[in-house]
Amino acid sequence: MSKVSIENKILEHLKQGNSINQWQSYELFNFTRLSAVIFNLKEKGYNIKDEWRKTEKGKKFKVYWLPVMEEKVKKEKQEDEQLGLGIKVRTKYKYPDW
Repeated sequence: MSKVSIENKILEHLKQGNSINQWQSYELFNFTRLSAVIFNLKEKGYNIKDEWRKTEKGKKFKVYWLPVMEEKVKKEKQEDEQLGLGIKVRTKYKYPDW
């Protein structure tokens, strides 16, 4: 049985049309160095987009996605802003519709 690298797991997550942030990286993969993996994937030529977001309390975090999911991410951001939360709060196992 071959072991799948964390980089491949995150890339597959993004290719499935999901976005990811640091907290999700920890919850899904028990991994805390998401920005390092994103940097490596960008160096390999993947066109990963990112955007800063804010929580209700003003904490900043980055969300990453592949461009094919641009519309989904924009829609999520609009919904977040309408709720006034900055992020969506969903149950732990409702992925990929975080």
